[in-house]
Amino acid sequence: MSSASSPNAVKTADWEDAGTWTTSGSARLFDSTLAGDELEHEHHLTVDVAPGTYLIRAAYVEHEEGTALVLVQLAEHPLTA
Repeated sequence: MSSASSPNAVKTADWEDAGTWTTSGSARLFDSTLAGDELEHEHHLTVDVAPGTYLIRAAYVEHEEGTALVLVQLAEHPLTA
């Protein structure tokens, strides 16, 4: 677990490998508290992602007392770059 200010959260996070992800294009980001059938158009963000395979890293970060989040980072998989 890491405690960080917003600008430094990515630099100071305790990253863990979380596998790989292969995509054919754009992705939808949504609040993980919503069940799939509760997802509505206004409750997600579509992000353009180049087709390919990505390494996934994740980190739990506490920003302030009572505020925490999980950061997820995608990096090009070296075998597909």
